[in-house]
Amino acid sequence: MLWESARLMASVLAENPSITAGKRVLELGCVCAGICSMVAAQYAHLVLATDGDPKAINLLNQNVATNLPTTANLQVSLFRIFLISCTTANPFLSSPI
Repeated sequence: MLWESARLMASVLAENPSITAGKRVLELGCVCAGICSMVAAQYAHLVLATDGDPKAINLLNQNVATNLPTTANLQVSLFRIFLISCTTANPFLSSPI
């Protein structure tokens, strides 16, 4: 499944490469497709595509390996945010980014 918002963002990035050109990009919650990250990786210095679901990360790695050259500046990482308490809005990261 590919969200309509991901399709739109991917087309915006493809039509406007200056948005990510030479920059470092972090995509949070890219799920298994990672289409925005793959488009951004064509122009960016580095792209880190993340998701909190290990199954999604496995599928994302397969998708990247199938659709991007090995020279692409795209890294994939598991990323989780846990709330310390339901009464506070201070998250802590359990994965380095």
